[in-house]
Amino acid sequence: MTIEGPLSTLTLCDSVEVAVHRYRLTADKLTLRRTPGGVFVQGPGLVAFCPCAESPVTVAFTEATVAPPTDLLIKNAVVRAAGVPVFYTPILWLRSPNRLGVLSPHFGWRASEGMWIGSGIHVPLQRAEQSNPWVLDVNAGGYLRGGLDLGGQLTTSRSTTQVRWDRFNSSFVEVDSHGSAVLPHGAFDWSADLLRGPRARIGFVSPEAATQQSDRARSEFIFSDANVLGGVGLRMDAWRATAIDSVGLMGPQMRIGAGGSLGGIGHVESVTSIASWSTSNQNSSMLLVHGGDFSVDARPSIFVGRVSAHERFAYVSTQTEKLRAALTGGEARLSLPLVKNWDSSILHFSHWVEPFTQVTASSGLNNFDGTSAGTSRIGTLQFGLLNIVGRPSSDTAYSVELRAGLVSTKSEQTAASAFRSRASGKWLGIGSDIVWEEHRNWVSSSRLRIGNPGTADLRLRIEGRTGAESGRARWFTDEGWVSRYSPRLARGGWTSVAESTAAPTDWLAVSGGMGVDLNAQTVLYDFAGVAYRHPCGCLAISTMASERLGRSGWDAWGVVDLMPQ
Repeated sequence: MTIEGPLSTLTLCDSVEVAVHRYRLTADKLTLRRTPGGVFVQGPGLVAFCPCAESPVTVAFTEATVAPPTDLLIKNAVVRAAGVPVFYTPILWLRSPNRLGVLSPHFGWRASEGMWIGSGIHVPLQRAEQSNPWVLDVNAGGYLRGGLDLGGQLTTSRSTTQVRWDRFNSSFVEVDSHGSAVLPHGAFDWSADLLRGPRARIGFVSPEAATQQSDRARSEFIFSDANVLGGVGLRMDAWRATAIDSVGLMGPQMRIGAGGSLGGIGHVESVTSIASWSTSNQNSSMLLVHGGDFSVDARPSIFVGRVSAHERFAYVSTQTEKLRAALTGGEARLSLPLVKNWDSSILHFSHWVEPFTQVTASSGLNNFDGTSAGTSRIGTLQFGLLNIVGRPSSDTAYSVELRAGLVSTKSEQTAASAFRSRASGKWLGIGSDIVWEEHRNWVSSSRLRIGNPGTADLRLRIEGRTGAESGRARWFTDEGWVSRYSPRLARGGWTSVAESTAAPTDWLAVSGGMGVDLNAQTVLYDFAGVAYRHPCGCLAISTMASERLGRSGWDAWGVVDLMPQ
């Protein structure tokens, strides 16, 4: 080491290695000089992004400036992969996450659109060490065959907002935003899930976004005082994939609710919601929904009893018609909970068995499906068994509930049964709701996860129904009192999904899966991906390939990040 001048310049020789923050500079000879903008380094030399003896990616340089807090400005930079030069740029500026900078490059092949290349700008609106950091990432990309893909993501401690505009011959806009804010006298929350434009369903979007039926946006200011809850806001509904400038149905909404405990033995609550919509041609409609619930619990001897009363009312007024529906009734349930605990230094376990019987009765009025009002009466007699095995007061317990009984209407009686299971553990996850009704079998959702998501897991899902959906089956899943004006599933049929992720090492992860329409015997989508992260964290590479119904070809894309978080 040679010190020159007034202790402001150092010349280092013979296998020099200088560590600055996360960077490591090596050379046979380096000159370091203090400047107002940082430390100037005279090469030639190499920059590595980790302390490894053989870094996977290095940058050769002639001059470099190390600026606080962690910036590195390199001149005549040659990027090397495993020692092989792959890219040259006269200036390469590596920025701190707390500073304005360029994002890692993105590249891909998008089916019929062809090759796509993009990057972006990282804009920290607040520093990462602050309690509520705000970060804005603006992305821009282009198709080599002509076209643009522009977007951005704003992330705060309480919200995430993504906006994207894609144009290739025609356009689409995608918006996904949700979040909340705490205010002095309440809270404000919002959500938006929009996909608009002629290319909305066939563009480069996820299968979930492409197959949804409608766009929805909500915003509401919520306030509460003791046992009263109120809210005012705006809502928007529109069919998915309509014109970008189409408003759909938009208008204000308001709700107010009141409720409370009844001396520790029950509760009562009432909620009223009013919403109004207007279309671009000034046609308007109004929806009023009211729901009331009252329940009392009792414990006679070793039994547990509950008696409940419910009321639901909905009213819709449009330019041409007025529709209304009402439902009132109640239920009584009597059960016998039996619990066995094993609590020792070796075993902490419990088994809960609860046989029960339940009776429900309801009477309704509905003219949503026609011009003349129709009345309905539904009653059920159910016998069931709830079985829970696992650790007490833990969400990892495994539960199975079985129900069987009769559903009686004004015109007929039918037999029905239900199966519901839940489990959430490190190596097993189950969520299933199956209702069987005479001549019908309805599966609302059946999911299974085997394995640890951190290492290797297999996820299976099957959803669907056969024939016409019957509202009678809902009474066996405790959802008969829930206001629903559309079926769970748009039509009969069955869909199956299988997905898997495996991380055999700390530096490699692979994933893949597909969704299938079992009735049409058609593949809805499939994908496969590989992700690599260097053991010391200096490099991350991820690639993905997928195809889906509605797009003519495969999509493949990848990301290379020299400074992963």
